[in-house]
Amino acid sequence: MLRASRYPKLRTRLELNAVDEAVRAIRKLATMVSDLPVLDISPDPNDNFILAIAQAGQADLLVTGDKRGLLDLVEHGGTRIVTAVAALARVKG
Repeated sequence: MLRASRYPKLRTRLELNAVDEAVRAIRKLATMVSDLPVLDISPDPNDNFILAIAQAGQADLLVTGDKRGLLDLVEHGGTRIVTAVAALARVKG
């Protein structure tokens, strides 16, 4: 998230202090995973590690803006793959 917040496209939309605060909050809630499964599921092979992390961590949601493949999968295991807008709508309930 920190690295992504430095992308030129996002820098105009994100306040770095807010990103730093969000990263600290996420780290307090995060579950660290290891022993990731080897997967070959995503249309983009570079995204397979993200699916492996979600699987190992038994994630409910995988939030992404990657329209080239992950969103097309819709779900992996028990993990729903959604946009940020869909995730916020789900959280707000």
